[in-house]
Amino acid sequence: MGKIAEQYSRATKRTLPFLLRQRTQYRVGEPSIGTFFDSESIQIGPCYMVELEDPAGSAWATLTLNGPCLGRLLEGSLGSSQISEGATLKQNLTLAQKVLIKKISEKLGGDLCDAIRRETQLVLEVSNSRALEDETEDSLRDGLFIELCLEGEAESPAAMILSMSAEALDNAVRQCEDAEPSRGDPRVAEALLGVQVALVAELGRLELGVGQLVNLKPGQVLRLPNLVDTPLSVRVGGLEKFCATPLTSRGQLSVQVLNRIGAPVPKGNISG
Repeated sequence: MGKIAEQYSRATKRTLPFLLRQRTQYRVGEPSIGTFFDSESIQIGPCYMVELEDPAGSAWATLTLNGPCLGRLLEGSLGSSQISEGATLKQNLTLAQKVLIKKISEKLGGDLCDAIRRETQLVLEVSNSRALEDETEDSLRDGLFIELCLEGEAESPAAMILSMSAEALDNAVRQCEDAEPSRGDPRVAEALLGVQVALVAELGRLELGVGQLVNLKPGQVLRLPNLVDTPLSVRVGGLEKFCATPLTSRGQLSVQVLNRIGAPVPKGNISG
């Protein structure tokens, strides 16, 4: 959860450039179990929540902004480059405030979706965003939550509270750990390039009867079914890998590779 919070905090400064102008710093709290109502920051002023859902599963997450945070976001989006001591917002947000906050918060919700996907591979989408005016703790789901406090407001700390399904997070992390391949030492792969491998160039194959085999004598010629210009099979570890043609090179019988098995064989003879 802490890694998700760190990813998310960096993304918010790209989404809301005024946070950079204000030199905003986040203080990331410790993950806790419960609902965001267990956070002391949530009790300060009107709050706004963005809900994230997994369309294909039961995973969920929420992003909740407390009153001082909403004030900071409203001021910054309207052009203020200074950190105030906390904009005063009435408990019930006005229609204009809700419209602007909805736009800002859903962008932040997208940032949280991206952070969750990067860390857990879970794909969540923004499903709803709303002001928390008559919310009760009984209507909320338990999960893991973590606070991100915006530095600079000692009396009324501006905070974002990230909350997520603990079961979905745990399952996703386990799957990521199981799926992650172990990376070997690259020096091993480099060393393998120097290993000697036996290649077998096969001129052809012939079947003889047992009687003929018994009567074979020195000087007898065995005629293979291959024509002189028929490509040879070159085997590596018993498997056909290349086609080649026989020739002589510096007085030694040799083969010249034509192509890999499966590639078209070049037409015409190759002379040595």
